[in-house]
Amino acid sequence: MAKPLISISDLRKCVNDDCKMPIRPERSTIEEYPGTCARGAGGECGTCYQKKRRRNPKPKQELVIADPKALANKRNLDAFLKQIHATRQRVERRQKIRMVTR
Repeated sequence: MAKPLISISDLRKCVNDDCKMPIRPERSTIEEYPGTCARGAGGECGTCYQKKRRRNPKPKQELVIADPKALANKRNLDAFLKQIHATRQRVERRQKIRMVTR
């Protein structure tokens, strides 16, 4: 076990008022800094950040057809899928012809 470069009392603390746990530096292990938490985001420890994310998940964006850009993208996707389907059918037909002629 390596001796920590920073004393635990000098480490940043979690900004959550209920937690206030010391946050260990990045790329360091729990063995190097016992009694610390992993870093999360926004000054919070990893545990508090995950709890916050579970309580307030990001809303899923739905495709709005009224948006002309989204509609154009959907049309492009439909055209692309039709092209793939047609190519796949041509390849299957060629394979069947080769099987018959052999």
